[in-house]
Amino acid sequence: MIKVLHVFNQLNQGGIEHVVINWLKNKHNDDIEFHFAMTSGTRGLLDDEVTKLGGKIHYFTNGSKSFFNVKKNLDQIISEYGPFNVVHSHIYFSSGMILKIASDAGVPIRIAHAHDTFKGEQQSLKRKLFESIMRHEINKYATYKFGVSEDACNHVFGSMDDHTYIVNNGINLDDYKFNQKFRDVLRKELGYSNKNKVIVHIGRFEDQKDHNYLVDVFNLLTEVNDGYRLLLVGNGTLKERIKNKINELGLSNYVTFLENRNDIPRILMAADIFVMPSKYEGLPVVLVEAQGTGIPCIISDKITSDAVLQRNVVVLSKDNKELWCQKIQSTNLTRINFDETKNRLQNFDIKKITKFVIAKYI
Repeated sequence: MIKVLHVFNQLNQGGIEHVVINWLKNKHNDDIEFHFAMTSGTRGLLDDEVTKLGGKIHYFTNGSKSFFNVKKNLDQIISEYGPFNVVHSHIYFSSGMILKIASDAGVPIRIAHAHDTFKGEQQSLKRKLFESIMRHEINKYATYKFGVSEDACNHVFGSMDDHTYIVNNGINLDDYKFNQKFRDVLRKELGYSNKNKVIVHIGRFEDQKDHNYLVDVFNLLTEVNDGYRLLLVGNGTLKERIKNKINELGLSNYVTFLENRNDIPRILMAADIFVMPSKYEGLPVVLVEAQGTGIPCIISDKITSDAVLQRNVVVLSKDNKELWCQKIQSTNLTRINFDETKNRLQNFDIKKITKFVIAKYI
């Protein structure tokens, strides 16, 4: 039995979590056991799904980020549920601390995974020192370094080397084949007519995703054509603030809010344009998913160019909201057929990616 311990802060509705859950679904090897260590010490939204799939979850006794607390909890998990063949850390620069503890505990394969190019942190002297120390620890103790893009690898690890691999955020491509029936049924459920052009955004209501900018653009659109509708999917700390802004602008009848969903392919099929004005990203899974359904995408230039996979993706700077409106209204943005989509996204096939990851574990 090969035991792999994934280290997360919490299992919530983020792209990172869904990537690893997809590995769990597609590993097709009963001799590999996935364990999850939660440094926050609290349950997440995806815990039940992971447990149903056979994953085993272990919680830190509290969420203190001090080295001594992390070491005490991680050592206890390794001692009680190990020995582990692999420790795979997904917690940004703090992976340096995790991999050192794993090395001291005798874990032979240690992986740091870079999922982001930036997380909004202020670059104070203290922060720069922390990143420098953790980068050194990652490079010293990592057997392998995985990253969603070259930009993410360079940001977290400092550079690429022979032990660094680009591991794409994969999806099951066949789930994203456009289905007119799925589109028609969901649009009816949501109250959209054939005349409505639906703009969709899927993501946490946090500063990174910049819903404020999206609402401003949508407000300009409705002044030109009241047939547009905005569909916002997700939860987060800023959700109520965005709802209040929409109410103040008189847009409540034009905007639909949905909670976190497990039918993202259907939602993308029901919409007409996917918009992502993020302030920063690594390689967002939801953008890969959107391109999987062939839907036109308009995204900010703060998203890595590695994420642009289809010919109907428009990349814009955020210094001109009117230009975003013009691009959304552009008639030459159409949905790409599945054969072309599947051909362009072969490197994001979850089955291929899972095989690669499992091979490194073994």
